Amino acid sequence: MHLVPPAFVAIVALALASPAAPQEAPADGSSPLAAPARQGEDPGPAAVQASAVALSGAPSPAPAPGVPGASVLAPQATPGIVPGSLLPHFGILFATGIPSGVGVSAVFRPARALRVTAGPAWNYAAWGIQGGVTLAPWSWGITPTLGVEVGRFFDADLSRFVRNANGIPDGAKPLMQRVGYGYAAAMVGFEFGSQSGLAFFLRGGLAYFSLEARGSGTTTTSGGTAGANDALVTLTDPRVRATLPSLQLGMQYFF
Repeated sequence: MHLVPPAFVAIVALALASPAAPQEAPADGSSPLAAPARQGEDPGPAAVQASAVALSGAPSPAPAPGVPGASVLAPQATPGIVPGSLLPHFGILFATGIPSGVGVSAVFRPARALRVTAGPAWNYAAWGIQGGVTLAPWSWGITPTLGVEVGRFFDADLSRFVRNANGIPDGAKPLMQRVGYGYAAAMVGFEFGSQSGLAFFLRGGLAYFSLEARGSGTTTTSGGTAGANDALVTLTDPRVRATLPSLQLGMQYFF
């Protein structure tokens, strides 16, 4: 039988009786989450979260300023929706249709869903100007639109187109020398393409149309019965008003 030396027994007794040294907190004031919990203790939600982040390999969220332990989550962009602040404000538009003719317009977008257009136009007989406002509430690949447009074409000489036409009295041809018209149209349609780049559009609706012929012309008309005398009719600055279909096809590019 071997006896344990008394000196060894004294050393073991002193080691067991001395208290455990307290764990120092980090200099930044955060809790030592990485420290293992004692046996039988609940590790707590903070330790569980830290362990999950460490196992997944993802970076932990940045703490919010002034709030200890709080985190700031970055905003997530919605797929297919372009924020209004990222859409370009200026562009150019080319369109052709009736009664708008062929036009090239500058486009300004003061808000995400609103556009304002203005520019020159040509209707094969005269130059004009036109402008409009279009509402595009969504930024999709196929976007519905609602808009209004007004235009004015200056007086043009149309007598060259009817010089040899049959059925037009010679006395009425002076009325064709100064003809102009204006219109106001309301249209709905669709745009196909990017709201921040190139897109094509098709629009349709109704237009209020007003045509004026400046000058005077004369013509004769029969009384309608045998032996009746012909009547002489004089026209001065005649005007024609009507509501007509409006159609427009074109493209636009934002830069």
